[in-house]
Amino acid sequence: MENLLRLGLLVLIICTQSCISIPNIQEGGYVDKINNTNIQLVDGEKLKMVRKKSTEKTTIILVRHAEKMKDTKDPFLTEEGKERAKKLSRLLSDTKVDFIYSTDYNRTQSTALPTAMSKNLEVQLYDPRTLIGFSKLLLERHKGKTSLVVGHSNTTHKIMNYYMRKEVVKSIDESDYENLFIVNVLENDDNRAVLLKF
Repeated sequence: MENLLRLGLLVLIICTQSCISIPNIQEGGYVDKINNTNIQLVDGEKLKMVRKKSTEKTTIILVRHAEKMKDTKDPFLTEEGKERAKKLSRLLSDTKVDFIYSTDYNRTQSTALPTAMSKNLEVQLYDPRTLIGFSKLLLERHKGKTSLVVGHSNTTHKIMNYYMRKEVVKSIDESDYENLFIVNVLENDDNRAVLLKF
């Protein structure tokens, strides 16, 4: 009987911890097209980008750079990476992107370039060592606008976590290049994020 009580208590603790750690992020699956109001998934399903009405929303689209070459200090993209960069541009073709930011590396700038060319925008540089300051700057300068931010496996999720005000993603695996995060920062502080694959 005592063992049964211990087992029940252990299950209760695990369930409670699991419920508390469920992140405020929606996983959307593989994306086919992103519009200003919704996301079209590969399986035909549609996701609304904002669940609640807001008079003012700032949208931040976060991606890690695409596949890179190995064994060089500042590598360029592989052929697979170049294709992923083009795919990102196609996914965002129906989305109004106002600003594009990248770190000062070949792999991030090359990932941002196809989208910048298709939108006729300049890729602006940001310092990955000052993520909080950069995240604040995006909201101050570009309130109500949409920004694409290309970063790294050790920076992209940190920007999203800053906007969500908690750690919703702990890390991005070094081998994972297909994550695409969309964060809607709303006036009422009910910020929303969706994780897509592309």
